[in-house]
Amino acid sequence: MRQLFVLFIFLFTVTSYHIFSTYKEGKLSSPTLAPNQVKIDSIKPYATNETTLILPVEAKSKNFEINEGEDTLMVTLDKIAFTIMPNGRLSWGKGKTSFIKLSTKVTIDKAYLYKSKNTLFVFYIETDGEGATSRVEKIDLANIKKVWKAEIYGFNLGQPYIVDNCAYVTSIGNIGKIDLKTGKYLYRFQDLYDDEKGSFNSFDTVTFSKDLTFFISNNTSVANDLIRVDSVIVNEKTKTIKIKK
Repeated sequence: MRQLFVLFIFLFTVTSYHIFSTYKEGKLSSPTLAPNQVKIDSIKPYATNETTLILPVEAKSKNFEINEGEDTLMVTLDKIAFTIMPNGRLSWGKGKTSFIKLSTKVTIDKAYLYKSKNTLFVFYIETDGEGATSRVEKIDLANIKKVWKAEIYGFNLGQPYIVDNCAYVTSIGNIGKIDLKTGKYLYRFQDLYDDEKGSFNSFDTVTFSKDLTFFISNNTSVANDLIRVDSVIVNEKTKTIKIKK
């Protein structure tokens, strides 16, 4: 029995490595997940030399013992403490704090923040306890005003990836690329969720290789308790997709 278990672990490791390493379209280039950003060379469509990959930071609950329900979210960026109340009140600064109300009428459940000079981007999930959706807002910190907002749609908001002032965003059955200057989608693909297989319930990683962007989703098969790797591959030049599942 022990030998069978060891053999299973070996085969699973080799298979997973092979799936993550290659596709027929070309090699995958997986970025190192640094706390905020990391230099990568592999994204050649976007830069002639090096391109900076930025990972917005997830805000943490103030009360860590609360697993469910409303709670205040907090994160520090560039030595500035940001706080998001459950009702969407965003505040920052020391002493006399500044604040602004995010565009929600319900409860903020999860948020990722990215600060660039005097601009803040807030990617978040809002919920009324029964349903949920996702959104990103651009905040002018100096003038304390909202610049734009863009709907991401759906719950299960994934880790946003920012490359060359564009955000790659995901949620259940949805992927997209947003121009952070205008808030407009450069492309968006929806209705990807496969109810039978459970594919694209959420996305775990976004990777880049030449002209291709890979939106990767790990799914556990209930039947055999194995992890299946599904992906949506976007051709950045033609704005077309291939689905692997």
